Amino acid sequence: MAIPTALFFVLVIFFLATVMAARAHMNLRLSRYEAEGFKRQQAARGAAAQALVELNKDDNWKVHDSSDRVVFERDPLVTEAWVTQDPDQPLIMHIFGRAYPAGNDEMAEISSRVVLRRPDVEGVTFTNAPVFGRLTPDSMFYKRSYDTEWTKLPPCPRLTYSESGVLETHSGYAGSLTNLAADNRGRLYAHYVPGYDREDAIGDIYREKYARFLTTGDFAEMYRAVPDYVETLGSGLRAQAFGGSVIMSFDTANETWRALPPVPDVSFSGGTASLNTSRIYEGGVGPIEVSNDTLYVSIYKDGQDGMAMLDLETETWQVIQPPPQSYFTSSGQRVDRPGLMQEAGNAEADSAGNLYANWLTGDRNNGGIFKKAPGGNWELLPPPEAGQFAEDGRWVPLGGKANKLTYLDVTPEGDVYATWNAHLDDSSLDYVVYHLATDENGVQGWEPVPPSPRFTYDDQGKVQRLTGRSSLLKAMAIDAEGQVIASMFERGGPDPLAHYYEGEFVPLPRLPNKRNLPDGTAVEDPDGYLEPFQADGGGYRNGLENRYIPIYRY
Repeated sequence: MAIPTALFFVLVIFFLATVMAARAHMNLRLSRYEAEGFKRQQAARGAAAQALVELNKDDNWKVHDSSDRVVFERDPLVTEAWVTQDPDQPLIMHIFGRAYPAGNDEMAEISSRVVLRRPDVEGVTFTNAPVFGRLTPDSMFYKRSYDTEWTKLPPCPRLTYSESGVLETHSGYAGSLTNLAADNRGRLYAHYVPGYDREDAIGDIYREKYARFLTTGDFAEMYRAVPDYVETLGSGLRAQAFGGSVIMSFDTANETWRALPPVPDVSFSGGTASLNTSRIYEGGVGPIEVSNDTLYVSIYKDGQDGMAMLDLETETWQVIQPPPQSYFTSSGQRVDRPGLMQEAGNAEADSAGNLYANWLTGDRNNGGIFKKAPGGNWELLPPPEAGQFAEDGRWVPLGGKANKLTYLDVTPEGDVYATWNAHLDDSSLDYVVYHLATDENGVQGWEPVPPSPRFTYDDQGKVQRLTGRSSLLKAMAIDAEGQVIASMFERGGPDPLAHYYEGEFVPLPRLPNKRNLPDGTAVEDPDGYLEPFQADGGGYRNGLENRYIPIYRY
């Protein structure tokens, strides 16, 4: 029995060895097959990337559709590419790269990229450090994306408009400027209110309100700074406070300030807004925003706020019909009030010409964000789900809706960012930034952006990371590259600025310690550092007029 048993085990071992060898051979073939597939996939991605390069060299390259594919290589793999126009978005193209063994296109791998045509710009961040003193100019700075240091702006000259619309020059420099906004040509815009520099009770009230609303860390309150001031003054004193107000523009290319045309008055008849170009408006002007070479401004008036836009190329004003007074409650119920939006927030636009606007009700308990397609009507966007990030980074739903949204900002692609000032409901809650985007399947939805980690600067200006996370936001904006700019309060040291891009907060350099005297002279600040308050993002045009940038890959 010993010999047959031994032979049996030999046969079993031989059989197992044969099976293992066959499996190893099969795995080797699969590994080779997978490796070849990976090579084809990478080659297809390379073809799509090369097509993007060609498209940015020559916009006419987009004529190469699926019936006129461009072949880049023929051996050992055939690589080719083509483009198609998006059926719904004129500025969006779909690039396809394809790779396969010569003579065997059934084994082709395809890579696709979605690209957006937009101006070729470099992001620019602007910020200021107000003095809160009469006739004492703010310290204002800008920084391009690849700059390692901030550049200080010269003080803004003190200009005002007469009742007849004549621009008048005064001695000295303008005090604090409000409502910072930036375009994609390296220019900053800001609002100068002469009442801020008055040496009387009117000036005292405005300076006190402006400082208080800027230092609370609550932009929902900042929206109310001018309307509350208007209400405090009453109509009789309004012209004294706001008369002569000027929207100023600073050009980083030639380092000069200039005044824009005065804001005309807006009137309403039967619920329809119209411009009264024969008369300049001498009331309160709200947040300024700039998109696609157009400046948008809210106009605070008794009974009904107005909205207007200025074409920055032709410098002509047009009226905007305000949205209706619709909003969602915190329980998600939609409420439609009669009339038009009162307590106007700010307006934005994307590269497709869609308008966006937001508002808060007078009691600040409700609000809404609207979108208006070219030639269409205002539509109220649904609010995001209320929630908070736990200390370990988990998202914790709170139930209900985040319906008090401010800091409205929109990318050229139409991605909407807004901030829920959660502490208005509960002082123990932090702010939450939400992002409304459309995925590659065309599904639109709100997503919370993780909060920034805490950081500050030491005495030498080096970034110091702290434990925990930021809980109070002073300002939020987006630059031309799609980077979110966050200005935050910090208890442990100087307040920081940061960029948020591709899921990460990156601290910006500390501001230079340069404070302006009333005569415009820059001196070292005795506190040893400056803290940013307002912030906005724009861009600076590079050599190309336009370029295609990837926004999705699948």
